[in-house]
Amino acid sequence: MRKKFAFVLLLSLVRVVFSATDPGDLDILMQFRDGLENPELLKWPENGDDPCGPPSWNHVVCDKSRVTQIQAQVVGLKGTLPQNLNKLSMLKNIGLQKNQLSGKLPSFSGLSNLVYAYLDYNNFDSIPAEFFDGLDNLQVLALDHNNFNASTGWSFPKALQNSAQLTNLSCINCNLIGPLPDHVPINSVTGKITTKADVFSFGVVLMELLTGLMALDEDRPEETQYLAAWFWHIKSDKEKLRAAIDPDLDVKDETFESVSIIAELAGHCTAREPSQRPDMGHAVNVLAPLVEKWKPLDDDNDDYCGIDYSLPLNQMVKGWQEAEGKDFSYMDLEDSKGSIPARPTGFAESFTSADGR
Repeated sequence: MRKKFAFVLLLSLVRVVFSATDPGDLDILMQFRDGLENPELLKWPENGDDPCGPPSWNHVVCDKSRVTQIQAQVVGLKGTLPQNLNKLSMLKNIGLQKNQLSGKLPSFSGLSNLVYAYLDYNNFDSIPAEFFDGLDNLQVLALDHNNFNASTGWSFPKALQNSAQLTNLSCINCNLIGPLPDHVPINSVTGKITTKADVFSFGVVLMELLTGLMALDEDRPEETQYLAAWFWHIKSDKEKLRAAIDPDLDVKDETFESVSIIAELAGHCTAREPSQRPDMGHAVNVLAPLVEKWKPLDDDNDDYCGIDYSLPLNQMVKGWQEAEGKDFSYMDLEDSKGSIPARPTGFAESFTSADGR
């Protein structure tokens, strides 16, 4: 009997040493469950005390005894998040998008290991000023469709400067006010358009053409949902880049060099710092030699709208720019008005940038 008891005790000690979840992490997960109106949707064991397992709990990913991911997107969760969620100090990825979570968003201050944070499409109503403090490794942050601080709005705090790795910020319909910092790469998410944002967008288009993937697809795995962030990590690895190329392009060894050049250009165009992105003139100079290697299958109509398509790319661009200012281009536009449907009654004579957002 004593031997059996000793064996059971030994197994319990082994479980505590090697398997048990960190007590602090367990406490936060329990608070997370207690704050939900419908915790049963998580399908966590009612009397369980070891989320890291084995077996691990649904929606929880661990590294040994520490919780590193919470993936509970599109579950239908209602309720609030614990305000001390940032005590999950080893958290790297949190995916709570497309639920019905509400209340104050907890501060993520001090989550220095956090890389991906998807909090979009919920009902959070406020965001604390210290939310961004210490997020030194954050790469992707999605806050779309949360009406933060409805009466006053909110603006980016200076602490965002510490998010040195941030490559994707999505904040559509999140009540953001004030200027967008220059170091934030995707300016277009708030309607602010600059030439550097256009260059960034051009880089993303190049990535889409090379991979055949959409810029954002939440049906893809978390690490590849944002094309620009993922492409940045694989563009310099020849094998990973080759594997990422759209099979329809049928890239051969002799054309892979050109693909690598385009991939490198796409990376430069999507640099985190706007000052590090090239202008479109540089992009034309990089692409022009590649275009000249391509020979069209038919030579039909080399001249259209005053542009000689037999010329090198940079000369075509120059010709197009010169033609833009000539009177005949406006005459052609006037001649085409007969094919344009009449403006509907009540349609504005003009529109502002606010109308297009």
